[in-house]
Order: sequence, then C-alpha cells, then structure tokens
Amino acid sequence: MDNLYYNRFKSLWKALGSISESQKEFKELISAYGQNHRAYHTFDHIKADKSTSVDVS
Repeated sequence: MDNLYYNRFKSLWKALGSISESQKEFKELISAYGQNHRAYHTFDHIKADKSTSVDVS
C-alpha cells in the first residue's frame, strides 16, 4: 500500500465525516484504478497529477 496516498485518503475520509475504516475503501479504490481496461485513468496517473493532492489539515 502506498502510505503517502493512503494517509492523504485517510485524512480526507475522516474530514468527510466517515465513521467507517478507510483502509478497506482505499484498497477498493486502488483495485478499481488497477483494472485491466483502464488505459489512462490509473493509480499511476493520479500519482503523477499534482493537482490531485488534497490536504485537509
């Protein structure tokens, strides 16, 4: 698991008011972005796009 992006996701998840664990949702999201039919919008694409950096602190 990518700790930098997981920590950002966890902070955002909490800031949105979720009471569920964020690790399961993060893994599902990463899995979805890793599907074979994805050619452009992959997790690597998101990591490369600096505009997706969201800090909620």
